[in-house]
Amino acid sequence: ALTARVTVAPDATPGIRELRVVTSFGTSTAFPFEVTTQPETLETEPNNEVAKAPELKIPVTVSGQIAAGDLDSYRISARKGERLVFNGLFVDDPFAR
Repeated sequence: ALTARVTVAPDATPGIRELRVVTSFGTSTAFPFEVTTQPETLETEPNNEVAKAPELKIPVTVSGQIAAGDLDSYRISARKGERLVFNGLFVDDPFAR
């Protein structure tokens, strides 16, 4: 397994980026990640039960993973008429399509 630390410039333009690792054995497949100006939090387990869903303060980017059969629940506060947008960034996974 490989662990890498990526540093993003404070003035980087938000958007999707790709990271590849180049070694003497070749080049890895692309690993997508998103640069955002929003606060970020890491997914913490257990968060499968709606009754025990952690609360999120929006706007926020949640970084984590969903495996086949996994369910992730979160609580948010919103007002009537407020527009909410949810995006998912999926790594090349046949179960995520």
